[in-house]
Amino acid sequence: MNKLIFTIVVIILFASCSSKTKYTLIVTVEDMNEAGEKERKEIIDTIRQTCDSLAYFNGSAAFLVYRNTFALNSYKMSMSKPVDFKVFNEKGIDLRQVLNKSAVHFIDEYYEEHYIRAKPLIEKRKKKMLERE
Repeated sequence: MNKLIFTIVVIILFASCSSKTKYTLIVTVEDMNEAGEKERKEIIDTIRQTCDSLAYFNGSAAFLVYRNTFALNSYKMSMSKPVDFKVFNEKGIDLRQVLNKSAVHFIDEYYEEHYIRAKPLIEKRKKKMLERE
């Protein structure tokens, strides 16, 4: 049922969009500085998408990739932990302020569910990688 609703939302998003626009994705990551204190940094990337909803969708997907990559590789290399993301339109406005709140909530919940589901698989893969070393 959840997949059906998701599919319908994506179809509606595609139908309501036309030409590609440039969006800015900012992923906030947390690191430890030399003094052992938490320090936040920003990773800035560009998204080209046809509408605000799909740009936010892509930003959320990219954040999921950052989180999963950190979960899988942080044991063997120093990596910054992704803690938040924002997507801005060409006017510099955060898409969370522009989009329908229920759509943002739905997209966030969708990717959070995928992240939670992936955790056991990531831990299993990480264990196998450690055994090979």
